[in-house]
Amino acid sequence: MPRSLGPAEKALLIHYIEDRFAIPPLALAPFEILTFSRQAFLMRRPPRAFEWQSPYFVRAGLPFLRDAAGFLKPTTCFIQRFGHLARKNRIELDRTRLAQLCTNGEITLDEEEVSRRAKGEQVLSPTGYVIIDVAGHPLGCCLLVEGNRLLNRLPKSLRNAFKLPEEGQGALQ
Repeated sequence: MPRSLGPAEKALLIHYIEDRFAIPPLALAPFEILTFSRQAFLMRRPPRAFEWQSPYFVRAGLPFLRDAAGFLKPTTCFIQRFGHLARKNRIELDRTRLAQLCTNGEITLDEEEVSRRAKGEQVLSPTGYVIIDVAGHPLGCCLLVEGNRLLNRLPKSLRNAFKLPEEGQGALQ
């Protein structure tokens, strides 16, 4: 059954999002944060208190963060909804580089590419999750390791949509 986080637990998750991506805490102020299993969900604060009607929940609200191998990974839903507010750890990829990432599972960025692809004047941490922008729109997040190795952490449906076609299967649209 989902449980609402207390103020201290909620503050930790909001601090992580603020510290990692510089998303303003006010963007998350209208939401309760619920947890269930190893996931956190955002749920718009109801106008009045209510009781859960059933003990049988799988999910509640917008998927927010997941515990992925001991690290907090923002969900694709969260990135697509709130990623435009991020002022840190965003990388712009063109469709060709995105296709390489989706096909090979990772790409290596050279120093010029890292500085050129970081959005604006923002900070890009050498390790951790980064938001991937395509044509100015947040698509999801990937894992940056060793300062220049970008590992694909996009959902399978997105990976398949952007993969380079196999021999004889047509061109990338």
